[in-house]
Amino acid sequence: MKNSKNTKYTWNLTPLFKSDNDPEIEKDLKVVKEKSYKFINKWKDRDDYLKNPEILKQALDEYETWVRYYGTSGKPGYYFSLRTRQDQNNPELKAKDNKIDSFSTKIDNDITFFYLNISKIDKKLQNKFLNNKKLKKYNHLLERAFAKSKYLLTEPEERIINLKENIAYGNWVNMVSSLLSKEEREVLLENGIKKTKNFSEIIDIFDSKHKKVRDSACRVFNDIIYKYVDIAEHELNSILENKKIDDELRKINRPDFTRHLNDDIETEIV
Repeated sequence: MKNSKNTKYTWNLTPLFKSDNDPEIEKDLKVVKEKSYKFINKWKDRDDYLKNPEILKQALDEYETWVRYYGTSGKPGYYFSLRTRQDQNNPELKAKDNKIDSFSTKIDNDITFFYLNISKIDKKLQNKFLNNKKLKKYNHLLERAFAKSKYLLTEPEERIINLKENIAYGNWVNMVSSLLSKEEREVLLENGIKKTKNFSEIIDIFDSKHKKVRDSACRVFNDIIYKYVDIAEHELNSILENKKIDDELRKINRPDFTRHLNDDIETEIV
């Protein structure tokens, strides 16, 4: 369906919430907070799950349930991530999304201890956990946690990195994306008529089977990109500088190493 605002498509989000002001949103966030801190408060001062496979399984079962049904922002986080993509320049949506982002970051920081603690399980016990039949379901998770261990920082340091994520990366990306989404240009369509289209619609025209139509879309696309090239330069430099700082703190020598680690593939193979 056509959208009169900044993007080509709109979605029916009523299965999630009836509107941006649906009272169920606050109720859901309350439940997310309750379930999150029930887990956090139960495990944050314990270390028995780092020594006993059976207790670790219990902790991981509860953690999986929390991730699957609640996470750090639940349905409200998903809903507003979609809404802000529908209308990137709506200040009310931005405010609501930022509020949920702060809510999510707080929980994310408070639960950071769990994965960090697991990743730093005594190396003498790691094989015992990996070979335990009761933990077979979580074998790969444990393998990845142990592999990442040497690149993870202390809990306070990881909290700082989480807190600066938006100001050092997210806000830059959102700014350029927001500026681009506002742009409109007159472009040739397949029916031979010229019509004003927004940025995302112009990109879709690249798939046209008619060369003249594709060329028209490319010309206006390049015109829009050129308008923001200086801003994009600062965006990329800031993101890369932030990445460099994070890698230095984690003692990572290659900028693409964390991508390989997260993709579960060895750098030598790449």
